Amino acid sequence: MLFIISIVFQGILTPTLLHDIAMSLNGDEWRRLARRLGLTRMRIEAIERDFTEETAFHMLVTWFKRVSRSADKVSLLIHGLTNINRLDLVNELQRLKEERRQELKHSAKDGLIKEILFFFFEEFDWVFFCFV
Repeated sequence: MLFIISIVFQGILTPTLLHDIAMSLNGDEWRRLARRLGLTRMRIEAIERDFTEETAFHMLVTWFKRVSRSADKVSLLIHGLTNINRLDLVNELQRLKEERRQELKHSAKDGLIKEILFFFFEEFDWVFFCFV
């Protein structure tokens, strides 16, 4: 059975990461996580019925699609994983989240420096190109 998933992933929660998390869940941990993430018993049963393979991955994708865009999905997932005592996955997500925050911080700082340089030279009617 082939299912095409069309979702806009942003930040660190990519299909690959969700798949890795799903593959790390043991036994019924995916069901417990699904409940902690707010999926109903009926939804969990439907996922189990509709997806006989990679059920945990499809549960995570279903959850991801149902959470509002403005929600901090990483924090919600960290909270759910903490509740099922998967601190190894929590630590990995926190590490990835911090790396992403640092990347964004540096790229924002670089962008601000470029804008300041451009503005400074614009005031003197100079044309200045900066290649980074």
